[in-house]
Amino acid sequence: MILETEIDIAAPPTKVWRTLSEFGAYPRWHPHWEIEGVPVQGARLYIRIGSNPEKRMRVRARVIGMAPGEEVAFRSGPFFARSYEYFRLEPSKRGTLLRHTNEITGLAALQFKFKEEYEKLVRIYDFRLEALAKYVTTSTPLKAVARSRPRTRI
Repeated sequence: MILETEIDIAAPPTKVWRTLSEFGAYPRWHPHWEIEGVPVQGARLYIRIGSNPEKRMRVRARVIGMAPGEEVAFRSGPFFARSYEYFRLEPSKRGTLLRHTNEITGLAALQFKFKEEYEKLVRIYDFRLEALAKYVTTSTPLKAVARSRPRTRI
């Protein structure tokens, strides 16, 4: 399953790339990730994933793309449920066109065969890109929002 989103950000590609490659700053703009590791091609990382910072799942990852001003990319998860996540930057009239692609393979992809789950993931990714754009252009960190009701899964 491949999911693609994009946003045009009013900032130069170098500034957007710098924000994407500054792993320690992710919690300031990314609602679901904390990254431990260095932004170097081939480096091993740990990504803590989840909406609740206290209950995030720790996943091993690797940097598979690190081109200044152009790309930041990760591969995460075991071989049977892998994710390839790409942030690709292009100059635009406004500043930077950021294209986000996530290719999910194996068992993990099965969850998103259902339209409702797929659309929920698209909304999450759109929110994440909007939060990144706001952070890059205003330096305003993301504010944590408490859930009004507990999450239920069937």
